[in-house]
Amino acid sequence: MNFHDVVSFFGALAQFIGLLVFGVAVALFVWQTLKRADGEPRLQAAVLLGYFFLSAVAIAFVSPGGVGAYTLGAGAAMLWSAREKDEQSPDE
Repeated sequence: MNFHDVVSFFGALAQFIGLLVFGVAVALFVWQTLKRADGEPRLQAAVLLGYFFLSAVAIAFVSPGGVGAYTLGAGAAMLWSAREKDEQSPDE
């Protein structure tokens, strides 16, 4: 194992963690925007199309491990946001 391998490993690790955090942030933004855009289908469509475009660009230009981290982060954020809604009482 030489220096190039060590730097490559840490670069891949940084990419994985960065895209995981980015996926969480983007998914939370999309989820919050969709919840607040009740009755505005143009805004909802624009947000979803932007999210799908960003995902397509990530798939095209990022390594498979990075795309996996992005989708894991986005999926976890979506599930987390949906769970928060279910935990709230109907009175709130």
